[in-house]
Amino acid sequence: AHILSILVSIFSAVGKICIGFLTDRFAFIISRVGFFSLCVFGMGIPQFLHLFVPVFPAYFVTMPLLGFFYGGIWACVPSIIS
Repeated sequence: AHILSILVSIFSAVGKICIGFLTDRFAFIISRVGFFSLCVFGMGIPQFLHLFVPVFPAYFVTMPLLGFFYGGIWACVPSIIS
């Protein structure tokens, strides 16, 4: 269980950097609110998968995805608020 929290933390940091870069790079195509919506949707997919695949090894795929999009949300929030 500790390894899962480490994976979420690492992928959250990676998600902040990647989504932050993508929002700056592609702001003329997709708005930051659009990226925020994609991250919320992307975070919902692993949570939805937890309902149907409740086995422990599957968490090693879904939890990093959850962490990545969770970090992406926090990369989008400051630019939406200001």
